[in-house]
Amino acid sequence: LSILQTKLETLGYAIQPSSWRDWLVVVAGHPTLRITAILSVFFGLISGNDFMAGAGAIVVVLSLLVGFLNR
Repeated sequence: LSILQTKLETLGYAIQPSSWRDWLVVVAGHPTLRITAILSVFFGLISGNDFMAGAGAIVVVLSLLVGFLNR
């Protein structure tokens, strides 16, 4: 977890998340993650890789849920 925090800080997130929900908001709300997840679903469906498509879909749903909860 500390490695992830260091990476986020280098990306310009000088954050000290207090709970798992704060972490979820930061990570799932990241636009790059959303784009990657959508591409993962897309390529997973094309190549017939169910795991890749499923994992991407879960991330997209989580990301949208977090975005909705933060309004």
